Amino acid sequence: MTSVDELLRRTVEQYRELLEIFTSLEGPLARGERELIEERVAAMEACQAEVRELDAALMAQVTRQGLPTHLLPLGREYRELLEQAAECNQALLERARVHQALVAAELAELKGNQTALAGYRLPEESRGRGLSGSY
Repeated sequence: MTSVDELLRRTVEQYRELLEIFTSLEGPLARGERELIEERVAAMEACQAEVRELDAALMAQVTRQGLPTHLLPLGREYRELLEQAAECNQALLERARVHQALVAAELAELKGNQTALAGYRLPEESRGRGLSGSY
């Protein structure tokens, strides 16, 4: 069984890593670098999965044993990192929703243009005959 001390330290470290990943996403998102975004999102999801496991184990240990007083400063840092991660996650979600709305608007515009272009098509019987076949 892992001690509260070790779990708390590992969890804090994972949250630091998660915040670094959030920061590393800002540039690629602004530049629309799809492949880099996908790579960093995969890293973020893996880190979040690890954080969830560590959080669950930590909460179980703290519930059973309590948090020793010498770990209170690290516990405060944990709480602050947790709040920062939640804020970053919310901001990322908002950016994703804005991006999704922009893509949906662009797609709707393209479909509208496609419909307009379809109105300029020649009737079936005229296709492929060229100008000389029209007389």
